[in-house]
Amino acid sequence: LRRIQRVLATADGKAAVLLKGKKDTIAFIDESGKLTATAAVPAAPSSTSLDSQGRLWTCVEQRATDKKKTHSVRVLCVRPDGTLEREILAFDDLPSREGPHRAEGAFPVSPDGKTAAIGRLGGILLGDVAGGAWTAFDDMAHARKTFEVWTPRFPTAMTFAPDGRCLFFTMDSRPTGYENMHQPLNRNEGGASFLIDTATGRVLWQLRAEPADYSCYNGFAAVARDGAVTALFDVWSRVAMVDKAG
Repeated sequence: LRRIQRVLATADGKAAVLLKGKKDTIAFIDESGKLTATAAVPAAPSSTSLDSQGRLWTCVEQRATDKKKTHSVRVLCVRPDGTLEREILAFDDLPSREGPHRAEGAFPVSPDGKTAAIGRLGGILLGDVAGGAWTAFDDMAHARKTFEVWTPRFPTAMTFAPDGRCLFFTMDSRPTGYENMHQPLNRNEGGASFLIDTATGRVLWQLRAEPADYSCYNGFAAVARDGAVTALFDVWSRVAMVDKAG
């Protein structure tokens, strides 16, 4: 029990258990409760999901060691038999000093395992993980302040609806020049939350109020099927229930 970090399950009873350690960090369990396989994958517990096929998706972030170097993010897909099915280089050559660029909540895969949302400075790429067409969400069209252009916002807390048709996320900016020694701001400034249609990238609604009302951290939002209702717990500890009309 001390090794267990998180347990994930599908609606039909498939499960995956994330474990601490260097060996056998993931255990797959079938519908009957039988252990089917284990694997050693450097999973990020807060950025791991199990799709309807029982495949585990997780982010592996290779952090920069100092401000002069960059880090990258890889998205891995592991089959229920413990073998690696797919590896996607989601982000590379990302400056270590810019923005809230964390893998946590920024590179999710839809519950059916078909659509990936890849965070970018100033936007999101949405597409078919099997190699189909991709759609871009451009945040520059929604920028209101100068620093949102020269310090582009980055998506966090991305959450798919159960049917994968809608995606909720918060755009987060940490502009420089507001802290000692011109360090990036240590909180979200100029943040906004969105619900978009994953097929077209069309914005269904946007909520924004200064300085970061309605902005969420990873794991603090949930979306109903077809985006009918979104529940969020924002950075100011307020709960909001938002319908599809916003």
